[in-house]
Amino acid sequence: MKYKKIALSLAVCLMTAFTLTLTSCGNPYSGVEITDYIEVADYKAMKVEPVTVSVTDDELQTEINSRLEAEKTVEDVTKGTVEDGDTINIDYSGSINGVKFDGGEEEGRDLTIGSGTFIDGFESGLIGAEVGTTKNIKVTFPENYSQADLAGKDAVFAVKINSKQEEKIPELDEKFVKENSDVDTVEEYKAEVKKELTESKEQQANAEKRSEVWQDLVDQSIMKQDDEGNDLYPEEQLQEAIDETTAMYEEVAQSNNMTLDDYIEQSLGLDKETFNTQLEEYCKMQVKQEMIMYYIADQEDIDVSRSDYKNYIKEILAQYGYTEESYEEANGKSYEDVAGKDNIKAATLSEKVAQFVVDNGIENSQKESEKSKESK
Repeated sequence: MKYKKIALSLAVCLMTAFTLTLTSCGNPYSGVEITDYIEVADYKAMKVEPVTVSVTDDELQTEINSRLEAEKTVEDVTKGTVEDGDTINIDYSGSINGVKFDGGEEEGRDLTIGSGTFIDGFESGLIGAEVGTTKNIKVTFPENYSQADLAGKDAVFAVKINSKQEEKIPELDEKFVKENSDVDTVEEYKAEVKKELTESKEQQANAEKRSEVWQDLVDQSIMKQDDEGNDLYPEEQLQEAIDETTAMYEEVAQSNNMTLDDYIEQSLGLDKETFNTQLEEYCKMQVKQEMIMYYIADQEDIDVSRSDYKNYIKEILAQYGYTEESYEEANGKSYEDVAGKDNIKAATLSEKVAQFVVDNGIENSQKESEKSKESK
């Protein structure tokens, strides 16, 4: 689509804001005869296959392994050998021609092998050494070393390896289960994790199904045209969508210390005329979807309850790892203040309408399937 670039950029903006761009307060189409502008497809006749998901044994084990990994601890051990990537604790003393030099001694230093903290040859020379032993490492200081009196000189470091850090991943046993869940046995824990994975998959699959069915409905709904063949849109609602979307871009530009024109050119790679054209096309699609949503909501008496509203906020924030409290703490404002109550209500209504269409479509498919079985 020709507005693909601006739509993608706007999607990023919306993801950051956790909200949707929907027009004004309440039902912005309450005074609009929607059927004057669009012929909404027969949503009641749509057929939708129900969502089915499953969790494999491998997926379950991967999730359990991830949870065990998350509870790992790190312990200092005094046995074993040093390997690349290990974090070890050392005492060292450096000398040149048998004479110690300033800055060449330290005790209790933590060092990760391979980090490049010390000069070449020091860390690699410790690989394979036994923890608890002392090893002499021969190195040569670089010619451009910061201490001129050491630059280019050969040195020997006596390095005592005190300990190394070792990760301890807990086993899946009753002790772990009782400490990290509300059940008592390993089998109950596996069943609980599988249930959570299944619910997560169902939520994702249902969201994808809603999006897919809704897009089909939008594609099948036909905009009415004027005498010159141009699609008709309610002017007030379209202009409001354009103004609000432009304001969003202005806010993003300002947050990047840029003018809108500079943001359009430098961040989007567009000229102003192309930007305005793409923005208008994007907003027309938004208005088309809004008209379909409010039309179906009116026809089917679909409204948003307080419970629907609160659940939507909870679910949308959970997708980004927030609760309402942690979001407000992190942003200094509540999610309602950031997104706007009317926008949240409209977004909630959008989901309810889309789910209605999906549920109705599934029911149609099931009825058709039952009729097919009866006729055999």
